[in-house]
Amino acid sequence: MPRHAIGDLNVIHPYKTLTPVQVRMMEHTYAVLRARKDGQRVVSLLEAGTGSGKTLSLLSTITSFSDIYPDVFTKIIFLCRTIPVVDHVLREIGLLNHARATINMEKSQEPGRKLTGNESLRLYRALPLTSRRRLCINEEIRRANDINTACIKITKGCDLEDTQVCKAYVGAIAQQDVLPFESQAYHIDNFIGTCKSAGICPYFASRHAVTMADIIVCNYNYLLDPKCSGPLASKLDDRALILIDEAHNLEHVACEAFSMHISRPLCTMCRHGLTSFLERVNANPNIGTPTLNLEHSILRKEKAITRVEQDARLAFSRSTPYDSIDLTLTVPASARSPALFIAGLSRTIDFFETLLGDENNVVSTPKYDVQRLYKLKLVDTAFLQCAPEVLHYYFSLYNFFDPSLQLLVQFLALLGLFGTPTVDSGHAAHSVFLAHDAFVSLIHRPSTDVDVREGTYQQNIFSENSHSSTYRLICQDALIAMRPLYQYFSCILFVSATLFGAGEPGVQIWAAGQPTSSTTSGHGYTFSLIEKLLGLQRFNEQCEHKYSLQILRLAIETIDKHSYFLDIIGKGADQAKLTTRYLFRMTVSAFQNYARILSQLAGSTADGMLVFFPSYRFMEDLTSIWNTSGFLSEISAHKLVFFETPDPVETLHALEAYRRACDGGRGALFFAIARGRLSEGIDFRGHHARLVIVIGVPFLYSGSPFVHLKLHYLQMKYGVSVQDYLRFDAGRVVAQCIGRVMRGPNDYAAIILADERFTECKDLVAGATGDPRDKSSCECTSWSPAWMRQLLPDKSHPHDAVVRSATDFLIRQAHEANRLENQLDGH
Repeated sequence: MPRHAIGDLNVIHPYKTLTPVQVRMMEHTYAVLRARKDGQRVVSLLEAGTGSGKTLSLLSTITSFSDIYPDVFTKIIFLCRTIPVVDHVLREIGLLNHARATINMEKSQEPGRKLTGNESLRLYRALPLTSRRRLCINEEIRRANDINTACIKITKGCDLEDTQVCKAYVGAIAQQDVLPFESQAYHIDNFIGTCKSAGICPYFASRHAVTMADIIVCNYNYLLDPKCSGPLASKLDDRALILIDEAHNLEHVACEAFSMHISRPLCTMCRHGLTSFLERVNANPNIGTPTLNLEHSILRKEKAITRVEQDARLAFSRSTPYDSIDLTLTVPASARSPALFIAGLSRTIDFFETLLGDENNVVSTPKYDVQRLYKLKLVDTAFLQCAPEVLHYYFSLYNFFDPSLQLLVQFLALLGLFGTPTVDSGHAAHSVFLAHDAFVSLIHRPSTDVDVREGTYQQNIFSENSHSSTYRLICQDALIAMRPLYQYFSCILFVSATLFGAGEPGVQIWAAGQPTSSTTSGHGYTFSLIEKLLGLQRFNEQCEHKYSLQILRLAIETIDKHSYFLDIIGKGADQAKLTTRYLFRMTVSAFQNYARILSQLAGSTADGMLVFFPSYRFMEDLTSIWNTSGFLSEISAHKLVFFETPDPVETLHALEAYRRACDGGRGALFFAIARGRLSEGIDFRGHHARLVIVIGVPFLYSGSPFVHLKLHYLQMKYGVSVQDYLRFDAGRVVAQCIGRVMRGPNDYAAIILADERFTECKDLVAGATGDPRDKSSCECTSWSPAWMRQLLPDKSHPHDAVVRSATDFLIRQAHEANRLENQLDGH
């Protein structure tokens, strides 16, 4: 098996040949690892095009480095966005392990050579950490509407000898110290199969196996979100290496982790839950009065740490200075008996139902709302902060569980932090909740479907009744969630295909043939926009010197231009400007021109096609008009049409049907949403997508109150202008959409951007005549990543010319692919 020399390191990679981009990524990663070995606290930001082999390049370098320096890192934590990506990464690690095992076997077969333990290469035990929905093997539980609730009800505080208890759960508890996981990479199906064979629950086994794993692959929230970070965060030491894929998502994910809501439907469910809980309490009078007193406070630090997995209030409890949480708080009198506690929760529900009665949008601060609760003598700050622990205590005592009450107390605990007196008393600058201006409370009734969809993407806090008034506690600063990572871990690697804008000052762009170097933070260092959004600039400015981070960043622009065709349609068949600007998107010219483009391309493209719309509302309106006017029938005469919906299960079924249609040879059309599930984390290789069309520029809906508040906060706090942020955000969304079909050196695809606003002077954007962000003609492509800039044409072209060029490109590439395939068959 091949070894590749990177500096003085021999990197073991599964493949014999490496591209210059992969070599450059390995060199950058090696420089980061060396900096950490030398005692520096380091953060890396690496941008390279989609399909360039980032995952294997980085993991092969890190594992080869660990062979020589095994004490630098104790564990590798790989964070990503979706379950398909988790599975893909684990399979890649399997390839890496196979390469290492092959080398061990070759060594052992050398004549007169006996392989010792020190000479054999280490095989890494890689495990997934994901949800019950994916890992549960109990058929009865899997048929339940809410898998989490059904599972908790039969496992929480249960008697293990009870015949009604899940047998797989009992097996996981019994075997938690002798779990059957070898030194290999377990992709999700393999992991489930191994657990089934051993008679243990995969969900609970994955949590117990965290300490024995060498590599953990999981979602971002297992480190960022205090509500679910317990299983992982509480078991890591500061020598764990954190590798974050698709890191451009972190800004939104980090804000969502500290954003919560309460709605009228949730209040109603909480009412029912309190009634059932009170009935359970009254039906069990023999349990007696619980001992919640000053001497047995359940908010003591040592007990909070031991319960971090259940309550998840203290992520990184051994190190993170959650000095805004007063761990010496005792349980207030209003919570020292179940009846009093239930009455207190009932009063808070009354309070929020009153607030939600206002049909107007109301912007406030959480501190003001806590003060109103206190002045009305409903509950105090101690009640709010201790609510999760008290509820957990009573649930365990009475063997009861209600998911709506769980959500309510988590919301109250977050809200209660803003009433803590110590927060306002000049605490240390690293207090995670010191910046009250990072949070805003909003009572909002969505007025349009656009409001709903944009809000769903921005904060993920809508209940099943999206059109009812909702009280939302919104975090606007990613640093709130990211600070524990920066302060605790000493080596963090951010990786993405879209981190920097091509025209950003201070960002080094590397192309094949150039000298190898990376931009390193130091005197005169200019922070990029993504570094500001992720809080790296503020963290380094505020923290003590011993916590400061050295930042190494690199953007790679090299990409195979011959395998991809990208063009911009600026005018439709009637020579009218093609755009989805709000005032023009529903004109007769717009919907007719877009329909003609899709119809012609569907008729001339043999394989799958992806069409990305800027929003659900626009897709629904456009397809409705096409259906009425007959254009949709014309399009579907060429290919079957599938739709992405807000329901993830429906979308998954549609995706499976789409792939089957493509495998059948006819191809298919998939109407998807920019920022949706299909725009990231799902790859379309080969014939599953040969053409991508991006209809319109996917700007954020600035009329949404969520977006408006966020833009105002970024401008005031970080000096990020509204136009810069909107263009940067749209640019990375477009890059992710077109990246779905750029999956490797042997792949090819045509990409069409259908909006005249994508057009601009390429030299201007490159910065030859000044800062491109100061030019009003620059749209989102001025903030696109460097590799995408290599594909963009100098100007837009008419509809017919682009369709003809794309068709010719696909025919030419298909002939070339067939020729190469025939050559391989001949050999």
